[in-house]
Amino acid sequence: MGSGSMKTFLRSLVKSLPIVFSAVALLISFLVYWSQSSKADFEKRTANRRFLIDTLREIQNTERELQGLRSKVGGSDNLSTDELLLLKYHEVLSRTLAEYVDMEPALFSWAKCTHGNSVRLRSKPSANADQIGGIVAGARVAVLGKFCYPEGATWYYVVTPEKKIGWGYGFFEFER
Repeated sequence: MGSGSMKTFLRSLVKSLPIVFSAVALLISFLVYWSQSSKADFEKRTANRRFLIDTLREIQNTERELQGLRSKVGGSDNLSTDELLLLKYHEVLSRTLAEYVDMEPALFSWAKCTHGNSVRLRSKPSANADQIGGIVAGARVAVLGKFCYPEGATWYYVVTPEKKIGWGYGFFEFER
């Protein structure tokens, strides 16, 4: 390389340095933004998971309280005022959780309907309660809770594939 071509090369290099520095600065800005964005997303997902886990624990506590009351009252289909209040609280918590079924499926218990053609979806854990839908045999549901009568009848509070929420009588096979 001659002296003239070296000077031309150096001049073009010096002229292109601002472009190179701008590109590097842009790349660094992008990386900083991306890492902050990822961190915020991670923190949001972590907060959502904490909320879900705390709500699941609260539902389990409510279920234990309901079972304690149910064992004292007996097996009739008529629920006491305390049971009705706890059941309503359980349903409110569960409906809140139902919004997260698709976002955090690993946090939920899953089961398949195993009864004949279908299981009736009811508004309360009772064969006398209003039917609000159905769960076809083989359908996969997210289980939000359960209610057991002393004589052994078990009802599950579920979210259907159609996103309906209600009580189904115990014909379910759990996946976990």
